[in-house]
Amino acid sequence: QAGASDGMKAWRPHLFGLALANVSKRWQGGILFIGSREEEAAIAEVIQVYREAGGKNPVMNMAGRTTLNQLAGLLADCRLLLTNDTGPMHIGVAMGTSVIDLSVGHVDFQETGPYGPGHWVVQPELDCAPCGFEQVCAHHACKDRISPDFVADLLGHVLQSGPCPTE
Repeated sequence: QAGASDGMKAWRPHLFGLALANVSKRWQGGILFIGSREEEAAIAEVIQVYREAGGKNPVMNMAGRTTLNQLAGLLADCRLLLTNDTGPMHIGVAMGTSVIDLSVGHVDFQETGPYGPGHWVVQPELDCAPCGFEQVCAHHACKDRISPDFVADLLGHVLQSGPCPTE
């Protein structure tokens, strides 16, 4: 889930693409993109960066092509959901799918989850993070503080093909 209803809550698409390309070098599996039609441009950028960075795993884009019930069914069949703070994140949790939540912008994972075992939250430590819904951020430094290599290592760990990253 590379997009979000609010751009402030979305990790940079090119970083998504780099992380997915990195993990594809050590993990064999399909990648499914979900989201709304409004997020298709972000997903297209992710896929382009993914392929340019050497990602070879099969990709399917289902953004804007599912009902809510179909989305729940797709997420139930997924091993892992890499996502921003979104509605589908909560659906994934409800369906028992492991979630890696990239909390950036005004998202405070302590307020929005995901809750329960089997889920991971990545939120950079900055004096200004989370910035709050009333703030207008001029720099979005939190989005650049999450390394695509770290996310790839965490993906690899959760998919059981690597050690747990420490930084």
